[in-house]
Amino acid sequence: MKRRTFAAVTATLLALSFVVGVFASVDKRRPVKRVAKARTNSLVSMLPASDAVVTVNGKRFFGEALPKVLAANQKLLGEVLSKLDTMQAKTGVDLRRFDSFVAGVNIIRKAGNDFDFDPVVVARGAVDSAAVIESVRRTETVKLREETLAGHTIYIISAEDILASLKQNVTDPNAVQKATEFVNDLAVTAIDANTLAIGSVARVRDTVEHKTTISPDLIGLLGKKAPATVNFAAKVPGGMSTLLPLDNDELGGNIDSIKTIYGSADVIAGQATISITGRTLQAQQAADLKGTFEGLRDLGRAFLGGSKAADKQLYSRLLNNVRITQVANELSLDLAIAQSDLDALVAIVSK
Repeated sequence: MKRRTFAAVTATLLALSFVVGVFASVDKRRPVKRVAKARTNSLVSMLPASDAVVTVNGKRFFGEALPKVLAANQKLLGEVLSKLDTMQAKTGVDLRRFDSFVAGVNIIRKAGNDFDFDPVVVARGAVDSAAVIESVRRTETVKLREETLAGHTIYIISAEDILASLKQNVTDPNAVQKATEFVNDLAVTAIDANTLAIGSVARVRDTVEHKTTISPDLIGLLGKKAPATVNFAAKVPGGMSTLLPLDNDELGGNIDSIKTIYGSADVIAGQATISITGRTLQAQQAADLKGTFEGLRDLGRAFLGGSKAADKQLYSRLLNNVRITQVANELSLDLAIAQSDLDALVAIVSK
């Protein structure tokens, strides 16, 4: 049904909105953004060929975004920071010292509608790569095996050790059980003195061999949005049906015609923003999607607008703030979330 397809798209949009960061002053930050973009581009160039790329400004994410996003839930913020401190104490790895993260992800279609993500993350910051790896090697809960490739030593942690560590640190048995379905061996290596690569064994091998790189098309998509706390771009093999539960109807067919997406997430002038653009095969498909989404948005506003319930009023405001635009075969959805509404969303999710 169209309702289920739109719900899947809406859920994706709202989920991505929680990864937003902070951009406090555009004019003051322009020189910093140019430097940050150069650093990020150099990391993207290290990634092997991928279906999707995500870049994260680590300093802004940990130093500014988390305190802003969790401003109304200081208990949860304290728990997150405590876990980061615990990780640092146990392994010597402090994620907050990494300035930039980039991830290259392959999307692997499996039987039916199932698919796998196969990622590698390259991280750079004020860290000593060799010291970080040595700290991990000294961790009593994991045993590393080593292999050498292209002049790099790759350290591999078995899936069994990862699951054993999860059982010790995660109290929810259901979460551990679900983790068994996707946890595989994990590899880490030092790319240079302050840059690490971590991911599946195959993807880390691809990174150090550097026989392939991110396609120019994907890099071009990644650069279409201004540098933000989070930027992303993806070329979806087989269309959006690979990622979303789409119905076999006209709406599902039009969404499935989206073969590439790109966008960003940030906080500007006290509000969280997320922008997603999809490219369809034909301009008419983008136009049809625009009309459908506008109709569903208006229907949702009419349904929720008269409610006195705080959560429904919140969802109504979010729908009011969704801006839908079309240029040729590109359809864009832009969502702005006021800080007060962001606080309310966090409160709902963390119940």
